[in-house]
Amino acid sequence: MNTVNILGHLTAEPELKKTKNGISVCNVYLAVRGTKEFEIDFIPVQVWRTNAENLCRYMHKGNKIAVAGRLKEVSYIDNNNNVRHSIEVVANEVYYCETTRKKIDDNDPIFDEEHRTKEDWDRIASETDKIEELPF
Repeated sequence: MNTVNILGHLTAEPELKKTKNGISVCNVYLAVRGTKEFEIDFIPVQVWRTNAENLCRYMHKGNKIAVAGRLKEVSYIDNNNNVRHSIEVVANEVYYCETTRKKIDDNDPIFDEEHRTKEDWDRIASETDKIEELPF
């Protein structure tokens, strides 16, 4: 049986990439609390397809997520022609423990309530309508 469940914080902003066949993939590291008091492990996680797209759309550096998946061994040859091995988690399921939406720039005039234009109010209304589309 090859199953793993981890809970941790994203160490960087997730970045969506596409394979040559157009399949979405996102590689992230999770900072996971270790067994000792100040121990932190950095676990590489690979997320595919819709899970990858949603992760990049709704989560940010520092957000806490849980991942259910499997371990995968990766072998490669380094610059000195030595064979190296590493382990990564391939996510089957991603759970958002903190929900956020993509951050709008702090200098955006939409944050100044006194000086909002009709376009600003329309934009707020359209963003609020999209809440129904959130995957959590």
